[in-house]
Amino acid sequence: MQSATDTEKPASRREKLMVLFMGVAVVLVIMNTMMFNLALPKVALEFQLNAAETSWIVTAYSIMFAIASITYSRLADFLPIRRLFLIGLTSLGTAAIAGFFIRDFYVLIAVRVLQASGAGAIPGLALVFISRHIPLVRRGRAMARVMAAVGLGLGLGPVVGGAIVEYAGWHYLFLLTALAFCSCRFSRRWCQKKR
Repeated sequence: MQSATDTEKPASRREKLMVLFMGVAVVLVIMNTMMFNLALPKVALEFQLNAAETSWIVTAYSIMFAIASITYSRLADFLPIRRLFLIGLTSLGTAAIAGFFIRDFYVLIAVRVLQASGAGAIPGLALVFISRHIPLVRRGRAMARVMAAVGLGLGLGPVVGGAIVEYAGWHYLFLLTALAFCSCRFSRRWCQKKR
């Protein structure tokens, strides 16, 4: 017969794995938000844009990110968080792959909006998941790890983004965000196990 501590260990390991998974996703999202700002001068030069037109790349992303954050957090009251998380990662990853092949400014805006629609889901849903599914005794630590992921993304974004833009080109920023598709595989397995 298993003791109480034996039955708690697998749950605790699963929680750690989920918090790690969400932390990595949050780092990717925050880096994606920060990195592209450094590419704006080169994008403007490539597409022959003025300052007002270039600003739409950031503005459109920011508006959609805010709308998606609110929308997904609200949808979490009606739909499984796991499914919403998977939808967000899929949108983010699909847009990133499409973004690598962009040769038109208006397509770039559309891709960035699609990216933001997926990216906006991740931070809010991570916090909703933690508040609902992690016991109170471990909740503070899980929240701290996700917030540390935000800080890591803010710190790494300009460094990694600057290096990519300088040595590879701004299109390669999308490939880094395409790593979200690797997270999709894990998220799908999580969805199947938790149904």
